[in-house]
Parts: sequence; C-alpha cells; structure tokens
Amino acid sequence: MRNVILFVFFALLICGCGRKEKPVAGITLEESSPKAALRLSFVPTIEALPVVVADACGIFDKAGVDIDVAARESMMQCDEMYDKGKANMFYTDVIRARRLETKGKKLNILHSFEYRYSLVGCRQARLTNTSQLADKMVGMTRFSLSDSLCGPTAAFRIQVNNPLTRLNMLTSHEIDAAWFAEPWAEWAVGMGGNVVAPTSGSTGKGVIAVSPAVMKDSGDMLKLFVKAYNQAVDSLEKNGVGEYVRLLDKYISCPDSIYAKVSPRHFGRIDMSAN
Repeated sequence: MRNVILFVFFALLICGCGRKEKPVAGITLEESSPKAALRLSFVPTIEALPVVVADACGIFDKAGVDIDVAARESMMQCDEMYDKGKANMFYTDVIRARRLETKGKKLNILHSFEYRYSLVGCRQARLTNTSQLADKMVGMTRFSLSDSLCGPTAAFRIQVNNPLTRLNMLTSHEIDAAWFAEPWAEWAVGMGGNVVAPTSGSTGKGVIAVSPAVMKDSGDMLKLFVKAYNQAVDSLEKNGVGEYVRLLDKYISCPDSIYAKVSPRHFGRIDMSAN
C-alpha cells in the first residue's frame, strides 16, 4: 500500500512539473460609490492607464475631482453599470458605443483614442496569420472591436467577455486563439502563446463615454476631470509607460516580467472644445 501511495505521489509530481503555470487571480472589483459626482467604470488595460495614474497618484484628489474609479471584468459589465446608473462614465470601444445608442441608450463621447489588440494563438494551433482562422475557435467579445477584427475568416467566434477567462481558456487549449489588449496580450505570450497578428499601429477606436446628465449638470466637475486626466497623460508622455503600467497591479495580478515587456504607448489629451 505504501508503494502505491508513493507511486501516485510521484506521478502527480511529474504531471505537475510538466504543466504550465496558470493565471490565478481575477480582476479586483470595487463597489462604486453612489455619492460620487463622477462614477467611471473600466476594464484594466493599458488604454485606461491615464485614469489609473490620475487615481493612484492623487492627481484627481489634488484637482478636486469627485470621482469613483472602479474596475470591471468586461466591457459588457461596464455597459451594464452604465445602464443601471451605477456608472455615468465608462471606457468602451466605438462599436459598442454605437450599439448602445441604437438600443436607445443616450451617451456623449468625451474622448476617443487608439485601442490596440493582438491576436494570440496557442502553440498547438500553429497559427501564423489570420487567413488560417477558417476552422479555428477564436475568443472575443460580440458586437465589439475584437469581434470585428476576426473578419470574415473566423468560423467559430467564441464569446468570452472576461479577458482573464479568455487567457485561461487559451492556455488550457480550449480555444485556438484570442484577441487581447495589453498587458493581457503579453501575458498570453508569456504563458506560451504566439502573436498571430501584432498591435502595429491602431486597430480601432476606443472611447470614454459619459452620460448626458454629466455633460449638463456636472460640467465644472468634468472640466476638473479633464484637467487631471491631461496632467496624467503629460506625465506618461514625459516619463514613458515604465513603472506606471505596474499600477494596473491593483486590479490584476500580472507578473512583473510581463509588465516590463509592454510596448510604449502615446496617450492623447482630451480636448473639451471638441465636445
């Protein structure tokens, strides 16, 4: 009996050593404060870094911005928070914003920016370009930029809204490829994936959307938000992404080695005169 137990123990040990480490933590969610004048929802990606920097470095506080910044697990969840009135500002992409408008949800676009995605494939799929997606399962979010990037070639579009779930499915070989923003794309590569379509240049437009009520009743507060946001952008432009990207660690437990590989990014200032 003792020999059987030892055999099972060593068998499990060998299997464990051959298994790749999995992402373990989820996205840290915080309950929104209903009393804050501005309630902003976002998915932790590098595109949201100006808001993360302004919040974590006290720029919002110094500017007198009454804001609650809350991470969400997906763009769909950001939409839901807006729909329920728990958020009056949110990050999304232009395709999702237009879809919300067609469903009767009124919103204003405060700011638009480059939203970059990478298509990362699992090693077993042996993908080298997007023309090979005809019989592959690709993780994405429906009615979004990642959906449109699949183009007409992807036969099986698997809706996986949470990027961490998408990452786990890719590394478990449950899907053949998936679209990721940073730092999720670098994380997927670090877990053994390969970049099929890189983020060379803009792959689409992201937006910060706000409710008409904010534009009407909280105009002064919104101006303070823009001032603080632009100050954070100036710091990012001056100092680079560098250590700032690690501020995302408040929301996701991404390895430090992955943060170090995230490519430089330019963040545009918000121009209030355009609204």
